Amino acid sequence: MINTITGESKELFNPKIGIETLRVFENSLVCVLGSTTVLLYDLVTNKEATLYTGTGLQDAVLYTDEIMFVSKTAATNPKTPLIEINTKTKETVMLPVSGDVIFSLVVNRDTAQPVIYGVSASTSLNSKKTEVFSYNPERKSYSAILKWEDEDTQAFTSVINTILYTNIGKTNIRNLNIATRKSITLERSASLPVKIKGSNNQLLVLNKDGSVSWYYETSDKKIADWCITTDGYWLEF
Repeated sequence: MINTITGESKELFNPKIGIETLRVFENSLVCVLGSTTVLLYDLVTNKEATLYTGTGLQDAVLYTDEIMFVSKTAATNPKTPLIEINTKTKETVMLPVSGDVIFSLVVNRDTAQPVIYGVSASTSLNSKKTEVFSYNPERKSYSAILKWEDEDTQAFTSVINTILYTNIGKTNIRNLNIATRKSITLERSASLPVKIKGSNNQLLVLNKDGSVSWYYETSDKKIADWCITTDGYWLEF
C-alpha cells in the first residue's frame, strides 16, 4: 500500500499464490488468488481471512460489509457462475443465473439500490454468446444489457460516474448511460483497449500494446495517445 500524500509504502500481506483480481471497498481489500481462493483483508485491523475456496474462480466484490458476490465457471461446484457469500458466517448461496462463466464484476453504488454489473459468456455446440448484464441483489433479478453473438473472454465492465463502460465485441469501448440506456462508442486509433479508469473529468484507457489513450468524460472523441519509449519517456502520437 502506498500513501499518495507522503509517498510512504507499507506491506500489507504476502500472498502465497498470484493475485488474479484485487478490489477495494471502504476499509477492506478483496482478492481472488490463483483462481482458487477469495481472501478478505481488513485495512483497520490488518487481519486477513479466507472466505471461500474452490476452482475456476474469476472475481469477487463486496456488496456490503456482510455480503460478497463471487463469479466463477459454472462447470465447478456449486453448478452456477455466480454465488453469494455471507462474510460473517461464510454461508454460500447459489444464485439462479445462467452462463458458462461470469467475470469482470463491478458494483454501481450511485443508485438507491446498488446494482452489480458483469460479463457472462456461454458456448454450446451451435452458438457462442457474450453479454454484459446487471444483477439487482435486492430483487434477485438478472438482466442482459448488451449482447454479442460470439465468445469474448477479455471483455470488461467498469462504472465511472454513473456511466457503464465495456469493450465487449473486441473492438472499441462503449459508453452506456445507465439511466437513459443511450450508448456511444469511443473513438480508437491505437490497439485494442483492455482497461479503463477515470481521472477527474477525463478517462484513461490502457491498450493491448501498452499505449494509453485519453478522453474527456463527456465526449467520444480521443484527446491523445501516449506510448512509453525504451528510455522511459512518454511520447504522444
